[in-house]
Amino acid sequence: MKRHLLLLFIMLGLAACGTHKRAARLTFPTPIDTRDRPISLQEKKTRKLPSGIEADNQFDGARLNDFFFDDSSRTLHALILPENEPINQSPWYAFRLRASRDTSILLQLDYGETRHRYWPKISYNGDFWQALDSARFSWGEDSTFAILQLDLDTSWLWVAGQAVENSTKVAEWCSRMNIHPAVRWETFGESRLKRPLYVMHISEGSELKHKPILLIFSRQHPPEVSGFRCMKYFIERILEDDPMAHAFRQKFHIIVFPLINPDGVDLGHWRHNAGGIDLNRDWAVYRQPETRQVADYCVRQARKWKAPVLSGVDFHSTQEDIYYNRDESAPPSALPGFNHAWIEAIHERFPQDIGQEDNSPLDKPISAGWFLLQFGAEGLTFELGDEDSTEYLKEKGRIAAEEYMRLLLSRYAR
Repeated sequence: MKRHLLLLFIMLGLAACGTHKRAARLTFPTPIDTRDRPISLQEKKTRKLPSGIEADNQFDGARLNDFFFDDSSRTLHALILPENEPINQSPWYAFRLRASRDTSILLQLDYGETRHRYWPKISYNGDFWQALDSARFSWGEDSTFAILQLDLDTSWLWVAGQAVENSTKVAEWCSRMNIHPAVRWETFGESRLKRPLYVMHISEGSELKHKPILLIFSRQHPPEVSGFRCMKYFIERILEDDPMAHAFRQKFHIIVFPLINPDGVDLGHWRHNAGGIDLNRDWAVYRQPETRQVADYCVRQARKWKAPVLSGVDFHSTQEDIYYNRDESAPPSALPGFNHAWIEAIHERFPQDIGQEDNSPLDKPISAGWFLLQFGAEGLTFELGDEDSTEYLKEKGRIAAEEYMRLLLSRYAR
């Protein structure tokens, strides 16, 4: 019976891919215009004030549009503006500060008309980060600005909305994972600004033909670092040396896209790519080069190996944990009920998980809908909270991976 089910899913995957090497154009009830829109680039420079205080945005992932001292209010200001508008209210900031002598400052983050989102994090080397003490942070009544109390000296102090995980950091993680014998990491394309698009294949055994494919996406939206970090723990658990992980890698072909929007990440964008577009609204006609290449690559892999795509998980971040599943109006998937069972299993093993399941209609061209309509795959948007702790992200990522493996193996064990 299970062999017959697997054959059915293979036929479903091939039918979705057809004989083409490109992803099919899809239709959603709420179409979105994803043609290019102009963006404003921040000026990369070190800004030095007469007081000896310096502010710097000369690193990938930085966001600082201006830095100045307001004589009337006797306050330092950091101006943080988006790449274009309209845009999701997710003002990303990242910069470095230092002073010619030890000093304490009050710094106001100004967002224009946008509301504050990310609790400030600080670092003394750009690698190890901690949340700024609540006694040193406040925001205005309308949340359009925030005030930070900071201690500076002659060394750089990094300040950002989240730990800076730029394309270099992502490549370093991929390189570490690539040491594992079950991993093959490579570049499969280029972003609009010629940054590499990475893919990681995870599988054991030499034969990929007919092996079911599982897709993992991350970093469509640049500041959503907690989702990316949880994805890393999820993948690292799949790569561990235990019987279940080995059986999973032997049974399935996992394809990971860890950084779909490298331009947006390195340019310090709030939401969009270098074309000024939210990539997670471009999974219907693929006007942006990143979505076009990722979509086509997935279709080519399914066709090349004559394999079904059973599941797609896209890791994101928002104000609180949530699982965006599809409602009953959506077409059936190759794994009916799998997402719900998976979420319930995570909740049972990890009671601290505050993420609720949101069953939404399949109305906009987002990745979760694309997984289903392109391949018949079960698609899920896996959202983590902006301020989830490292310990929480690690535990949730590991448990989510274990239950994902367990449930998939129990359905398709021979």
